[in-house]
Amino acid sequence: KDLDIVSVCTWTESHCKIVLKACENRNLKGIICEKPMAVCLSEADEMIRATDKAGKVLVINHERRWSEVYKKVKQMISGGEIGEARTVVGNVLTGRPKPDWHSRDYIAGGGPLLHDGTHLVDIMRYFFGEVDWVIGHVRRESKDRPVDDTALALFRFKNGISGVLEAGGLRNYFNFELDIQGSSGRILVGNEELGLWKTEPSTRYSGFVELARREFSHPAVKWNVFESLVGHTLDLIENRGENISSGKDGALTLEIINAVYESQRKNNAKISLPMKNRDYSFRKLIEEGGF
Repeated sequence: KDLDIVSVCTWTESHCKIVLKACENRNLKGIICEKPMAVCLSEADEMIRATDKAGKVLVINHERRWSEVYKKVKQMISGGEIGEARTVVGNVLTGRPKPDWHSRDYIAGGGPLLHDGTHLVDIMRYFFGEVDWVIGHVRRESKDRPVDDTALALFRFKNGISGVLEAGGLRNYFNFELDIQGSSGRILVGNEELGLWKTEPSTRYSGFVELARREFSHPAVKWNVFESLVGHTLDLIENRGENISSGKDGALTLEIINAVYESQRKNNAKISLPMKNRDYSFRKLIEEGGF
């Protein structure tokens, strides 16, 4: 077909082959690919090479990058609203992996860490930049489903900020939240939460400083995140501006997740980035019975 844009919304394991095929269409201008970008880093690398060579715009749908709330939080962090950022603790908590394609490891490519955690890892990178090393711990309590259901990780960002992540966790609810602690304040942001705390003298103890909650209103929203995603893709096609969720961004997020799996595979070892191993870390973890 004579298409301008292709949106890839299929199972994770097919993203790479569809993007590569789309690159063969001379008239195609843009590709929107769902998260996670691929199941392994070698596929992500191949997707980036192919779209660059063919001159196609590639946008990865980590939709919080278009959220006015998360953009405001990023501005507050960079503007020193909470002093110097020190630590970020993030969680994306879900129930057991569904007994459908989500639990078919060769199609899904991983459990909640990959499918839900990709949003959390990506927004951490959006706020704080690249990661230096990762230590991970992955569990599979649901033995009838060959994907992880709980993952914990400790990060060290290149700028010195510490990061902690929990994904999955066998909860009877969904929660997405980041607790960002700085030298003189705190921001809490998630699907249902937006809070700001600043330091001030304690009202309880003399000579003591505590955090006090401040007013923090939600920013106005003109477009929803998915409309903004498509609008951004069109703008990239027509004007060739800066891609705020590029294939490279998708690959760097996938690399951190793969590093968590690789850490578990290597007895919770520290994994330095960039990873030399670009293969399928989760599949190796499964084959070796590493969790």
